[in-house]
Amino acid sequence: MTSTKSQRNGSVSGDPEELSEDHRESLRQTATLHFNVQLLCVLDVLTTAIRIMYGVTICIIYGLQPYFQPTRRDYLVWGAGNTCTYTCPQFRSQISDIVKAKHTDRYLLKWLKARKFDVKKAEDMYRKSMAWRAEVGADTILCDFSKPEVMRHFYPGGLFGEDREGRPVWIDPLGAADVRGILFSVKKSDVVRTMIYNLENLHKRFEEASIKHGRPIDQCLHIVDMTGFGSNLLWKPALDMYIDIVRMLEDNYPEILKKTYLVNAPKVFKAAYGIFKSFIDEGTAKKFVIADADWHSQVFQDVDPSQLPQFYGGTQCDPGGDQKCLSRLCYGGKVPDKFYKNKEDFFANEPSAKTETVGRSGKVIVRMEILSEASLLRWMFATESGTIFFSIHKELADSFGKETIVSRKEIECHRIPEDGHVLCMTPGTYCVVFENEGMFSSRKLTHAISVVEDDRVREYIADLDINEKL
Repeated sequence: MTSTKSQRNGSVSGDPEELSEDHRESLRQTATLHFNVQLLCVLDVLTTAIRIMYGVTICIIYGLQPYFQPTRRDYLVWGAGNTCTYTCPQFRSQISDIVKAKHTDRYLLKWLKARKFDVKKAEDMYRKSMAWRAEVGADTILCDFSKPEVMRHFYPGGLFGEDREGRPVWIDPLGAADVRGILFSVKKSDVVRTMIYNLENLHKRFEEASIKHGRPIDQCLHIVDMTGFGSNLLWKPALDMYIDIVRMLEDNYPEILKKTYLVNAPKVFKAAYGIFKSFIDEGTAKKFVIADADWHSQVFQDVDPSQLPQFYGGTQCDPGGDQKCLSRLCYGGKVPDKFYKNKEDFFANEPSAKTETVGRSGKVIVRMEILSEASLLRWMFATESGTIFFSIHKELADSFGKETIVSRKEIECHRIPEDGHVLCMTPGTYCVVFENEGMFSSRKLTHAISVVEDDRVREYIADLDINEKL
C-alpha cells in the first residue's frame, strides 16, 4: 500500500531498484547537467584569472622594460664585431684567467650552447676541456704524433671537398672498417689519439676555409657510409670505444658538427643506432640524419656534386680515373694478419708489466705514490679470460675515506687490452683496484701501471691555474 502511494505521488525515495528506468535516466541527465554547469563556471573563473594575470604581466613588462637584462634571444644576436650582447662577455669574464686570445666570442658561444646557456656549467666544461687538452697534448699533436701504420692504411675516412656554405666535408666509410683487426693491431689509445689528430687537423682546415671565404667557418658536414655494416661494429669493445670517442667530441669539440648523414644504412643498423643514441647528448643526436635509399638527392641539397668522388655520385676522380679517389680518401678494408699482436706483444715494452691471479670474489690493489702535481697515471691490463672490475681512488690522509678518481666499471679485456690514463692534480697515494666477482673461477691478470711526470703538462696546468678552479 505504501509503495503504491509513493509511486502515485511521483516520489523517487526508497530503494533504487523500485525506480523505473525513466526515473533513472532522468536522474542521470540531471546530474550530468549540474556537473557541466559547475565545470563551465570553474573554467570561466580560470579564464578570467588568466586574462587578468596576462594583463598585469604585460603592464609590468612594459613598465619595467628599461631595467631588464637582455633575454636569451639577445644572446644569439651577433654584432658587427662578432660578439653577442650579454652572455659571451659574462662567460669570457669568468674564464679570463685561462681563455686564449684566439677564442673569439663566436667560439665561446659554442660552449654556452652546449650547456644551454648556463654560464657556470659552460665554465666548468671549458676549464675541464683545457685541462684535457694539456693532458693529451692536443695543441701539439699535429707535430708530435705519428699515426700507426694500421691507422694510416686501414682506418677509413678523411676530408674531401666542402659543402655549399664552404664548410669542410668529412667522408667516413665506417661500414668498411675492420674494427676487430684494428684493435687486435693497435691499442685503443692509439685509435683515440688518431681521432684527436683528425679533429685538430679539421680545426686547421676551418681556419683555411675562413680565410678563403672571408667569413667564420667552424663546423663540418659529415657523411657516414654504412655499406658493409655488421656485427664487426657491434662488437662490444668497438661499441664502447666509439661511445667514448663521441663523448670526447661532445666534451671538447662542442658544436663542431653541422649535420651527419648516415647513408646506405641496413635495417639492422637502426636497432644498433637506437642503442648508440641513448649514450650521446640530445643536441648531438638531432644532427644525425638516417638518409633514404635515394640519399644522393638529400646530400646534394647541402653538397654540390663537384665536391664529391664519383663513387658517391659526385664528379671528382683521381688522375688515373679512379672513381673512389683512393689517393685522397681511405676506404678501410681488412687488416692483414701480419699486423695482429697477441696480448704479450702489447706488454713487451712495459717495464711495470706484472701478471698475477685475482682469486674468486677477490681483489688486487696496486698502490701508486704520486709525488708531483699534474702527473699522469697510466694503465694497461688484460685478463686471460672473463671480465674484471676496474676502479681508481685516492686515499685521504686526514681520514679513513677515499676520493673516487675513476668510477668502478666492468671491463671486457680478455680479447684486447684495456688502456688509458687519468690526470692526477695533487700528490698522494692512488689505488688501482681490480676485482673479480666470479664466485667459481679466478682471473689471471696482466697489468702495467705507471706514473708519467710531463713538465709540459705541469707548466700548462700551472698557467691555467686549473687546480684551484676545478
